[in-house]
Amino acid sequence: MFYSSFVFSQKNIDDLDEIMLDQIKNIDSIIEIEPTADNFFFKGEFEYNLHKYNDALEMFNKAIDLNSNQSDYFYWRGITYDKLNQNENAISDFNICIKLNIENKKVFFRRAFSKTKLNDLKGALEDYSFYIKLNPKNISAYINRGLINFKLNLFKESLFDFDKALELESNNIEALENRAISRAMLNRKDAIDDFNKIVLLKPNIADSYFNRAIYYINFKIKGDFCSDLKKAISLGLNQAKEVLSINCK
Repeated sequence: MFYSSFVFSQKNIDDLDEIMLDQIKNIDSIIEIEPTADNFFFKGEFEYNLHKYNDALEMFNKAIDLNSNQSDYFYWRGITYDKLNQNENAISDFNICIKLNIENKKVFFRRAFSKTKLNDLKGALEDYSFYIKLNPKNISAYINRGLINFKLNLFKESLFDFDKALELESNNIEALENRAISRAMLNRKDAIDDFNKIVLLKPNIADSYFNRAIYYINFKIKGDFCSDLKKAISLGLNQAKEVLSINCK
């Protein structure tokens, strides 16, 4: 079994400093005077960026109670629900956001992400595909769609997506790892090229060697897989011990 994680490359917002806390204090003083939907929304954004998701949710709820026609309110509440693993609520808010403003590209990415967490893989595929039409240079979208295609055993489709991601960023590790496995599943000999490149790019990561060894073993490719397994073990991957004991006597 290859090591391949279902990784979604949504970017984390950087940790914020005391300036952000001071801004929240300023917003609180403004809200005391003007408790408007926008002011509650702005405070919710700050709380979200500080990773205080329950507090952010409270602010977005207040904003929506006062004005339910702003797509951004539902978008931000949706991504807050996502952070709180309330995925059905997140999707519901993304649906409303789309109805209010279908031109919001990123909402389709976010909805696809939430659908995936609910195992609605076909729905997620549709959203990623639509998002890619709107934004064809987003590496994360190709990787995420490729991973779903892989999970659905659509290896040709997954390979297409990882190829597209690598056209945009030739040394993207996630895309390389998953293209290597997709190529292997299609019994393509060029899978070894990707496995070799991954080892060069990640020489101190155990799964780089483990995956190459598994490729050699499963597809009966000539190669020093025993050395790869020993290297994986030396880097802390205990799972490689059993594979070594079975295949290297």
